[in-house]
Amino acid sequence: MTTLNSSIGVSQQAADLAALYERAGLDEASGIIPTAAQWETLLRSPSRGKIYLVSFFVFKADPVAHMGEESLKIYEGIDRQLGSRHFFNGEVHGLFTGAEEAIDWKDFNIKEFPNLQALVQFMTDPRLLQMQKKRPSLVGKQRTMIVTCTD
Repeated sequence: MTTLNSSIGVSQQAADLAALYERAGLDEASGIIPTAAQWETLLRSPSRGKIYLVSFFVFKADPVAHMGEESLKIYEGIDRQLGSRHFFNGEVHGLFTGAEEAIDWKDFNIKEFPNLQALVQFMTDPRLLQMQKKRPSLVGKQRTMIVTCTD
């Protein structure tokens, strides 16, 4: 797991995180792995307070069936260790406002982290990186936004 390092710049940390994923054999060209610029956006988020990843998905297969129960247990164990949790899961039924998109989103998820450090540790846990290798065969499309509370 990676710990945030205030002695090096945010851009360098972001490049290092992107390189970590590349060394793990994960390809950002898939559109489901963060780019260095996206890591930098994350790292510039507030370091204190809860932070959420809000994701829309189009899956190619059932996530639990595809990943397996053992992977799910590992994922939940990382959550317990870091204090993160799945806040909300749901099914997308269509667009209510705004312009139509070419993508027909199917699933929606909010994942809560106690702080930025926990999110970075989650995303860089070696067990998660191993599971991420299955993502291209599971996830057709994904969009994830970084959200913090304004209270």
